[in-house]
Parts: sequence; structure tokens; C-alpha cells
Amino acid sequence: MSLKIFYKDSYCANANSIKIAADLSGAEFESVKTTKEEFTASKGDKLSLPYVEVEEQGLSETNTILRHIARLNPDSNLYGKSLYESAMIDTVLDHAYSLLEEAIKITCTALGCRSTTSADFKADKEKYVAILKELEKVLDGKDFFVGEGITIADIRVASICAYPFRLLMDPGTAKQVPNLIAHFERISANESFKKFFGTTHVAKRPIKVKFAKK
Repeated sequence: MSLKIFYKDSYCANANSIKIAADLSGAEFESVKTTKEEFTASKGDKLSLPYVEVEEQGLSETNTILRHIARLNPDSNLYGKSLYESAMIDTVLDHAYSLLEEAIKITCTALGCRSTTSADFKADKEKYVAILKELEKVLDGKDFFVGEGITIADIRVASICAYPFRLLMDPGTAKQVPNLIAHFERISANESFKKFFGTTHVAKRPIKVKFAKK
């Protein structure tokens, strides 16, 4: 069964998490880079990127796509080995929604594509760190969020953390989430992860961020 994965940017955490899951599941897939305009003209304005077609049927919500890919090959255990493990994976995916929102804010500010004040950035980062601390509790010192192997929960969280960890990690935050950092280093060393994110790392110091004037 072949998948067609439509995406806009090669650095997109959502799209890359889908590609990693597809690669680890053993599925055949084709990556199709497109623009928002081309995609809308082809598929209509009710769908969004990233988008996956499977046997002429389409899905356009990242967590839904990840679950579907995992279910296509149950032997991959990407959605856990039991209904209970699947439910626990869903809990992590729920956290990922909130994490993604805050990660986008602080990363875009750091890269200069979002203008905000120092106070607002500090507030955004505090929200981001609070979610990291919740995930640290869920991880609870384990190698993986659920079970004894990589699942879509691990893929999703590591994909979202790739750029903020590389650009904005600071010693204070690192001390609060040591297991999460070890988890990221473990998942990012996976060959499927490196195939789409390249070799990444956790920063020792954050980059300097320019802020808008009050």
C-alpha cells in the first residue's frame, strides 16, 4: 500500500513526523512538495498541509495521519502493543498539540519571522517549558513514552522539539527536563529521524533573540 505525502516545507515538524512514521512503518510512500496555492487549487480550500493520500482517500490532520499510518502496519508497534498502550500514546499526542503551538511561537520569534516583545516571548517560553515539564513527568525516566520501543508519541514529541531544542535550550530548562532531553537525543539518533531532520543537537546556550520595541 503506497502513501502520497503532500507537504510545503522540508523543515515542517508536522510533515517530517509523518515521513518518519511512514519510514519506520515500512510503508511505501512518495513525498510531494507543493505550495499552499497549488494544493488549494488541486484539493480545495477545506483541507490543509501536510496531507496524505492512501488509495485515493485523503487525511489532513497530523495526529490522525500518524495514527492511520501506524494502524496500516500493526506489527510495527508504532501505535503500541495493546489498546491500553494506544490510549497512553493518545495522551502524549494530546500534549503535543499544546507543545506545537508554543514551540512555533518561540521558534519563529527566534528566527525573526514573528515579531514580539521580550515580555511576551518570556511568557510564551514559560508556557512551552511548562508543557515540557508535563511531558517529563509522563516520560518518568523511561527510554520511550509508551512501551519498550519507538512509537508515534516519541516521533511526534521529538519532531516538535527539534528546532526549539537546537535554538533555544538553556541550562535552566535543561536541568528541569533531563529525561526529555535524553529521550530527544535517543530518538533523533534514529536513522529515519536523521533522514528528514538531518543531524541535530541540543543547544548549550540559546541564540540571541531580537525583540520588538514596546
